[in-house]
Amino acid sequence: MKLKGETVLLVEGEGKITVKSGRVEIFGGIFQGDFEINLQPYKLIPIRILEKAELKLNVKSYKLINQNTIPNEWLKLANYIEENDKRIVMVVGGVDVGKTSLITYLGNRLLQHGLKVAIIDADVGQNEIGPPASIALGIPLQPMPSLNSAKFIDAKFIGLTSPIKRSNLVIEGLTALINRAENLNFQRLLINTTGWIENGGLKFKMEKISSIKPDLIVALKFKDELAELLEWAEGKFEVAEVPCPPIIRRRRRIERKRIREYNYRRWFKGAKLTEIPWSSLNSITPNLFMGIPLKEGETKCLEESLKSKVVYAVRRSGEITAFTYKNPLIEKAEWKLKENLKAESIKVYRLNIFTYLLVGFHNVEGSFKGLGIIVNVDFKNRLFQTYTNVNFPGETLSMILGELKINPLNFKELGWINLQ
Repeated sequence: MKLKGETVLLVEGEGKITVKSGRVEIFGGIFQGDFEINLQPYKLIPIRILEKAELKLNVKSYKLINQNTIPNEWLKLANYIEENDKRIVMVVGGVDVGKTSLITYLGNRLLQHGLKVAIIDADVGQNEIGPPASIALGIPLQPMPSLNSAKFIDAKFIGLTSPIKRSNLVIEGLTALINRAENLNFQRLLINTTGWIENGGLKFKMEKISSIKPDLIVALKFKDELAELLEWAEGKFEVAEVPCPPIIRRRRRIERKRIREYNYRRWFKGAKLTEIPWSSLNSITPNLFMGIPLKEGETKCLEESLKSKVVYAVRRSGEITAFTYKNPLIEKAEWKLKENLKAESIKVYRLNIFTYLLVGFHNVEGSFKGLGIIVNVDFKNRLFQTYTNVNFPGETLSMILGELKINPLNFKELGWINLQ
């Protein structure tokens, strides 16, 4: 396809584009010569033709428009961040308002002007720099057609595709990744966030802002969904409000799942079934498996109450954790067992709760090493049979249990569990 300057080509869906000649702009990044762009599924990419160009397209959908898809306010914002000492910039907004596009644009513009940029993608549901169910740190080394073009540096495994149950881990992970970015001597740090607004989402954003204390909050407003946050931030933090892009790809929930399946496949490339002894792990979080085994009489007491065989049970201080074939304790039986077993709390899990559970691995320094899917827990030999591409045996690693189940054959999400 040969195109004239000042035309915008909108492409959508998984595929590939090669810039054969000419110059084009994608989210503020300039691409020219023989350059190849890989496209993700369900993602809309605007390619602005700066001068006569020839492109080779292998895409599902495209159309030509005569409209700039980048608001002028975005360019003014990029210049403001560059010219002023706004080292940490956090972008907030609802679902599908253009946060990732804005982060990509700002990263490209700042990089183009010679600044060293770091980016944290804290969207656990639609993370582009790291794997799903994580937050990740990356740095752009060259213009980015999309955020996943940034060089991956590190990630923190959260274990869910929504921060609603693990918001504390997100804030802790953000703090750790900001510290990691400091070691890279960044000049500007851009932080992408989730679109969670309702049912506690705004309060969570306020907690993140209070913890991180960004130099600038960028609000992408669609309607008035950020009104409470903006009122709270007034006088405490500097806020810049910018419009959403004129053309937005709104994704359905099923499309978001398909994107995650696509990314799971990337992060599990080369994975195989691996046996991981408990003893080879530095730690397991939450600590459900380690402790002093219950005495025979204590195990029998537990089995009589549960009316089921207890496969494995341990005591840690005043807490007892047990694994059985039947449902967890009913409240009426629990208080009596606590008294009989002299325990402050008793947690009972069905064995199949761990089948197909997503887990993450970090080394002793806290750096992300990869994902795994537990296929089976062998309590007799005390090992996890896990589908992973992480090298075992290798360096000593810690394992974090997620609360999301993934089918290792097709990477479809099978639902959430509760490990509390």
